[in-house]
Amino acid sequence: MPHGPAESLNFVHEWPGTLPNKTARSHVTPTTPIVHLMSKKTLLTALTSGLIVWGAACPAVAATPESLPAQTPPAKFKKASTVTSGRRYLFVVNLGGQYNVATAAADNSTYSYLYVGEPAAVDADGTLHIADPSYAFTLTATTDGYTIQDCHGRYLVQQLEEYDYFGLSDKPEAGSTWTVKAENDGTFTLTNTQLGKTIGYDRYYSSFGAYAQKSNPRPILYEEAPTE
Repeated sequence: MPHGPAESLNFVHEWPGTLPNKTARSHVTPTTPIVHLMSKKTLLTALTSGLIVWGAACPAVAATPESLPAQTPPAKFKKASTVTSGRRYLFVVNLGGQYNVATAAADNSTYSYLYVGEPAAVDADGTLHIADPSYAFTLTATTDGYTIQDCHGRYLVQQLEEYDYFGLSDKPEAGSTWTVKAENDGTFTLTNTQLGKTIGYDRYYSSFGAYAQKSNPRPILYEEAPTE
């Protein structure tokens, strides 16, 4: 997860075509600027290991329903079996017993995949703890499904058949509605109503995207627990 603001710096790479294949995406062009907001420690780890971590921390306090006040870190999340409109959820992938959480894209991005951060701590009772609750996404019911908003208030949108990343919009628009179905294995199928793509995890790129094929691992949803 991102570190405190005292350590933060901006790292801008203008993509010379020499970054490790781990970060290469077909939609990136030779002139696409890529901005990474991370701590010095995270940046050093990324460069030395061949990984570049995308994304940025959101404001420390994000909007929540009145019945579910915003928490101060660490936040607690319980594994969801259903979805409640207006609640906040983590998109989680289980990687060999480690629970990695999707992060919001940098606040100046207009499209992005959802890259996962460091593993979160999980109690014996299944409660998941993260240091920054702003990694949660708000699901809100519509007439046709749900919208998904990140902690910056942006909607996840799918409009282009040829690209698997998410568009990020400040308001609901075509392609911003998703159906949500709980599966027997504890994961959820989230399907875009415009293109029929489903949200899945790409092990090679360590990120969530929206894919036409159904073979990518589906996310596990964890719902924010009320404060005690």
